[in-house]
Amino acid sequence: MESRLLSGRPLVVIVFALLLSIVLIALDQTIVATALPVIVSDFNALQDVTWVTAGYVLTIVAFTPMYGQALTVFPTKWVYIIAIVLFEMGSLFCGTAPMVHLLIFGRIFAGIGAAGICVSVLTLIAESTEIRYRAIVFAAIGALFNLSNIVGPMLGGAFTTHLSWRWCFYINLPLGALACLVIILKLPLHKPLTGAAERATVKSFLDMDWIGCSLSIAAMVVLLLSLSRGSSNGWNSPVVITLLCVCILLLTCLFLWERHQGDRGILPLRVIACRSKIGACIVVFFTMFNTLAFIFYIPLLYQAVYGHSPFHSAIDMLPFVLSSVIATASSALILSRTGHYWSILVCGPMFCCVSGGLFFTVTENTSSTKLIIYQILYGIGTGTTMQNTFVALQALSKPETMSISNAIVTVMQMLGGFIGVTIAGVVFDAQLRQNLAVYAPNVDPGPITASVAAIYSEVTSTARPSVIHAYVKSLDCVFLTASPAGFLTVLGAALIRNVKLGLKGIPRDQEPRQSTSLPRGDSEKN
Repeated sequence: MESRLLSGRPLVVIVFALLLSIVLIALDQTIVATALPVIVSDFNALQDVTWVTAGYVLTIVAFTPMYGQALTVFPTKWVYIIAIVLFEMGSLFCGTAPMVHLLIFGRIFAGIGAAGICVSVLTLIAESTEIRYRAIVFAAIGALFNLSNIVGPMLGGAFTTHLSWRWCFYINLPLGALACLVIILKLPLHKPLTGAAERATVKSFLDMDWIGCSLSIAAMVVLLLSLSRGSSNGWNSPVVITLLCVCILLLTCLFLWERHQGDRGILPLRVIACRSKIGACIVVFFTMFNTLAFIFYIPLLYQAVYGHSPFHSAIDMLPFVLSSVIATASSALILSRTGHYWSILVCGPMFCCVSGGLFFTVTENTSSTKLIIYQILYGIGTGTTMQNTFVALQALSKPETMSISNAIVTVMQMLGGFIGVTIAGVVFDAQLRQNLAVYAPNVDPGPITASVAAIYSEVTSTARPSVIHAYVKSLDCVFLTASPAGFLTVLGAALIRNVKLGLKGIPRDQEPRQSTSLPRGDSEKN
């Protein structure tokens, strides 16, 4: 097999381009957060605000499996370039949208491209870097995602205040063009790892599992719609129940079809049904579950208790972000030097369990020092887990199943974040209404449940302490979900095969005398 590993300056240039494209995806999830109030005001479309963000996530989850199979048929370089072009077109639609429905269409279109970027970047990293040094690249990706949670809203607010909210999308155009140009000029063209023809043909396009793709997309769309509707309209709504039933039916049809297709399917059951991949899916699902639930609700704690502005509350999250970045980098360095990942994945989530329990004890009188310590523990728990899981996954996957494995785990990662935010929202809303009735029965709950700012603008100074106490008690229940989620993450990590990585990513006791150009694994046997 031809060598695809890069080193020196070519590797640095390619990794720079890949990280630049990751910046696009990471920022695009958060940069619109502070711009949304202005966007919906410009279009007078408050009722459509959810779809500006949900449409982007929905298509990422829905189209990721399709890209996973496309990468087994077509060269990774061209799949990546096409995905970048689709993302750029979506960003252009958003920036120039004259009405909110075209903006939502642009977000959906950009999500299709973002799905391809995610899987293609993972595959390109697998093809171009040695497995133990891959941990450092993944650490950089994790750091970028964590920093984007802080920088994104700030950048969006700056664009909206001083230029226009449309610059939240225009900024993607030069960055994406630069990343695409570097890949076109510097990355060699290789045939897929499955051994398919290097030159794409009409036959190879038609041979893709389009029925499986359609069933997968339909199932993911219906699932996300049911979760979105359930959190807003109630879980006993006939529409939500119908959507969940349709989702179960579609998933059943998908399973039966993939069983019929075998290795030709979009989700080969032989690849999925192994201990290590199931464990990796569990780990990334609950790690993202914890991460997004924390990122969404920690700012509410600071805004409700201390009256901080949204901008200030973003600054308050720096202990979590910095500890997560440091933990990601440190664990990646340990992994690259020792070859051990299993102990890191098992021990890391325990910090989330401890932090979730500590946050459950938070009151309005808890000191800032304690909150910072709790955040640091949480950051260590999430920072040591997510990116190292992908290193383990790629080390234990055969080259020909690498792209499909990446796609499956990426879908679970995105689903975990979406479901985590949904469950956190359900828990918070239910607890807040209950606690307001107990601790502040004479206060109108309508404005308070709609906006945290109402605590300081519409509630009297006499009733405010009771309302704040209700908010804190409700948030405590949200943070407590980190403990069971962290415990399940530990169980998932324990399922992942425990090996010591050699220089090329295979167990040291199985390394051949003459190392190969690509990592080998036998995860399908485990």
